Amino acid sequence: MAFANALYGSYFARTRRPFDSEYRRSLIIMHGWELINAAGWNQRQMLWCDCIGDGVRCAHIKDMIRKGGLLLRAALEDEIDIEGLEEVVAWARYFCAQESEVG
Repeated sequence: MAFANALYGSYFARTRRPFDSEYRRSLIIMHGWELINAAGWNQRQMLWCDCIGDGVRCAHIKDMIRKGGLLLRAALEDEIDIEGLEEVVAWARYFCAQESEVG
């Protein structure tokens, strides 16, 4: 988690202006889709999961699918609850920080 926080913190610190709502929506959709897509790669699951078996074989893979679904459902909303997404993806907190700096 420390690596992810350092990566996101560095990336978002270099942005010169807040991302608009459509960019945020697009990022949320892409991340949700990628989580679900990656969870289905049976031959490559050993890259992020050590469990033995086929298909949805452990809590980690199920959590990837759950988080992907949450992101995709959030993207359908007229107003995306960015603060609510902080529990799903670490980078959402940086969107909130951008809004507070601007607002």
